[in-house]
Amino acid sequence: MSVSGTKGPDELMLAKRGYTLDQAIGEGSYAKVYIADYTDPKNPTKKQRLACKLINGAQAPKDFITKFFPREVEIMSRVTHPYVIRVHSILQRKNKYFLFMQYCENGDLLDFIRNNGAVDEKQSRQWYSQLIRG
Repeated sequence: MSVSGTKGPDELMLAKRGYTLDQAIGEGSYAKVYIADYTDPKNPTKKQRLACKLINGAQAPKDFITKFFPREVEIMSRVTHPYVIRVHSILQRKNKYFLFMQYCENGDLLDFIRNNGAVDEKQSRQWYSQLIRG
């Protein structure tokens, strides 16, 4: 995340809690998604690859930060289902919000179709069923 190679205040805060951000894998108007690694500070052998959605509150619309984002966080924190991405943790530093969640190494469905072409009917039915159940 740091251009100069030295850790800034955000990276230091994350590192204290066991998180490091790697390459960006997605970007929107006021958020970026990074691959992240987590090492449990209490158990250094426990490591996880995560995705981190970093929302810049200074760039986001006010109604998003005050209305939609809190609702998204509440719902994401409460949902536990095998076909829905799980939240690992949520951190805030000043006007930046870090949502750490399960990382799906195979990407999303659109990426899959772009890379592999059309999906056969049997596979489509299975994935559609999983989407509906999620």
